[in-house]
Amino acid sequence: MENRTSARQRSERGKLKKPQFLDISHFMGYSTGLALMVVLNLFPGGVLQLRDVLNNDYWHAGTAEFMNSMRLIEWLRLPADVIFIVFGVVPLLIAAVITYRIIIKSHRSV
Repeated sequence: MENRTSARQRSERGKLKKPQFLDISHFMGYSTGLALMVVLNLFPGGVLQLRDVLNNDYWHAGTAEFMNSMRLIEWLRLPADVIFIVFGVVPLLIAAVITYRIIIKSHRSV
């Protein structure tokens, strides 16, 4: 059986730890950011909108008057967005660039 090694296996072990750590970091950032978006914005906003539908009627829950009353809930989403971007998107982009450089370097040395 022929011994086949991937580009990751051919590269140095120290270089692989950083993208793997960033992969875990971005997964946790995505998960935490999305969970906070649901808890801080979507669920409370949905409950308030449902309450408004039951009290006033369906048409009122979509008016500008009702939407303007939900400004605080919209601003509560900001921390979740920051966590999503800083701990989710940025590590993913960094890991993608590092992995791309490792693959290019391993193809040049072959």
